[in-house]
Amino acid sequence: MIKLILLGGIVLFTACNRPECNNNNPIFGKFSPENKAYKDELIKQLKSQSKTDLTYWFEQYHNQNGKEYIQVRIQGADLCAEGMLLVQNWGKLENIQRVEGKGYRGAELKNLKFETMQDEVNTELVYQDIEAIID
Repeated sequence: MIKLILLGGIVLFTACNRPECNNNNPIFGKFSPENKAYKDELIKQLKSQSKTDLTYWFEQYHNQNGKEYIQVRIQGADLCAEGMLLVQNWGKLENIQRVEGKGYRGAELKNLKFETMQDEVNTELVYQDIEAIID
């Protein structure tokens, strides 16, 4: 019985465990994910990555100035960063919105799709869709 409990604990612990990544980009170390310089650098780095190499992991829900965001960890071959995605249509993320992200930290957002809106004053990453939430 004890072996079964220990085995179950190990399986649960590793099932939600995302791969380790380390940030090597000085801009990501200097600024926060809400900062325009951070977002501009993130967009630049995302363009240089193969989309098939990217994975997205839910970190937390934010409500700032009446706008709702999800913060995600973005990992790729040479990328380890956080992204703040504005969510205007919750659709498949409605449960995350309902519980304000509680219980979803570390969940993989499979095939996350978003668009970027960029001008001189502001940069936004805007959520579009996901295939699935793997919790």
